Amino acid sequence: MKQERIDYRAFWRHVTNDGKARCALADAPCHRCGGGGCRRCHGTGKVPCSPIIDAHHFVPKRRLATIQAKQDVRNGVCLCRDHHDLVEQGYLCSPQPPLLQFFLSEHGVNPDRVPSAAL
Repeated sequence: MKQERIDYRAFWRHVTNDGKARCALADAPCHRCGGGGCRRCHGTGKVPCSPIIDAHHFVPKRRLATIQAKQDVRNGVCLCRDHHDLVEQGYLCSPQPPLLQFFLSEHGVNPDRVPSAAL
């Protein structure tokens, strides 16, 4: 079966305010040193932000059944590329989008499909 291609440009533009929004995890404590300072965080205890801004799906796209749910901006969190990678790898937890509960109820997403570490 052929997988349908979905254009996420409008999702990215809205969630990141055309790349101008601040990363939701800016100044997040370093996951390696716990804030004590290391080479990765340059001794500051904070994971530095990348200049590239991404729109992160709080509830992963693979857990959503419809195209409308996958493109709904209420499921989006603005993260820089480095923080996005750390969230995807499970090193950091993404903050919840403010309208997540409305997103879940409107699209009939069961709360058990929401990343448990982020609740």
